[in-house]
Amino acid sequence: AKRYVTFQQPGAIVGDANKSAELSSGRTGNDGRLIDVPFDAALNPATFTAELWVKPADASASARSPLYNRGAGTSDGFLFFAHNSTTNWSFRTYSGANGRTISSTVNVVPGVWTHLVGVYDDATGIQRFYVNGVEQGTGLTNVPASFTPNTSVQMRLGGRNDIDFGANLLLFKGGIDEVAIYNSALSAGDILTHYQN
Repeated sequence: AKRYVTFQQPGAIVGDANKSAELSSGRTGNDGRLIDVPFDAALNPATFTAELWVKPADASASARSPLYNRGAGTSDGFLFFAHNSTTNWSFRTYSGANGRTISSTVNVVPGVWTHLVGVYDDATGIQRFYVNGVEQGTGLTNVPASFTPNTSVQMRLGGRNDIDFGANLLLFKGGIDEVAIYNSALSAGDILTHYQN
């Protein structure tokens, strides 16, 4: 399902015929411009790589999430976000009440396509985060963690998937392109190749 989204916009990858989606939310009230992907267990594996390109429309410090995939109890799943207190990108996974976050050293840059990749390897317990092909290390990189996949709720592009109205919707304003979920932990080399191509 989609709500007030403009499709067929120029995409992140030069020369690619595929187009992107533009979310034009004002990030206030209930004016969310969102894309919902119905729940599918295949999109929620224990080991995963989540990848997308984002192009923020502005440099607002408001909290926003271009990809939000948490469960009904909010003690599972993952998300990408930029938070009120920082202008950097973050990748967070959940298992229980506490999230495990890796924040980037890369600022949110308005009007510029940015490649975000989050990886969780269930066999090793290692969580990684890459921005524009470069691994970020201000969080849990190389620290064993745990992760509980989302088991019931749709994945949402452009804001929180567990509420539709009110405050703290984490609405994202800008372009989203080339969203992919893999059931494996892509290597640093694979991620760099995706970014360069």
